[in-house]
Amino acid sequence: MKLYAILNLWALTAVVANEAARQRDPIWLVLWVAFVGLSVVLHEEMR
Repeated sequence: MKLYAILNLWALTAVVANEAARQRDPIWLVLWVAFVGLSVVLHEEMR
């Protein structure tokens, strides 16, 4: 279940990164950094 959550989060991150590249809007970059940070925190919590 936790692995699924991480994979889901990374898929979402990829979508956000794609939007950031397409739109060139700073808010998407901020969201991407937030998603990456969240996934790192979640990964550390699960150890």
